[in-house]
Amino acid sequence: MPYCDKEYFALQLDPAIVQEIGADDEEKVNSAIETADNEIDTYISAWLPLTTVPKKIKECSFDIAHYYLYKKVPGNESPLKVRESYEDAIAFLTKVSKGILTLIPKPTSGEAVGEVIIDGDDMKFSDNDL
Repeated sequence: MPYCDKEYFALQLDPAIVQEIGADDEEKVNSAIETADNEIDTYISAWLPLTTVPKKIKECSFDIAHYYLYKKVPGNESPLKVRESYEDAIAFLTKVSKGILTLIPKPTSGEAVGEVIIDGDDMKFSDNDL
């Protein structure tokens, strides 16, 4: 299951850029997305399989694939913003792989959300006791 698709690309990019980097070519886009998603999977392997794709993973897929599309255009260097987005995506994924960040899907509207239960004696606070 790809983390993003050609339609998502079309919504994120200016039409002139779509044509410039070949994002109007479904085969090129699918190849870039597949490469990006394979790279993402190496970072989030502990979380696989994903039951739903978190929005941040979809954004990472786009940012990485977008960067790869720019790299494939002969004589075209990716803009700083595209490179920074790629680097930010990799930094996020690195933090996930190291356990610094987690991928916790938001509960759907019908799912029960965990609750916190505190039980015990009432605590009394005073100037002498905290």
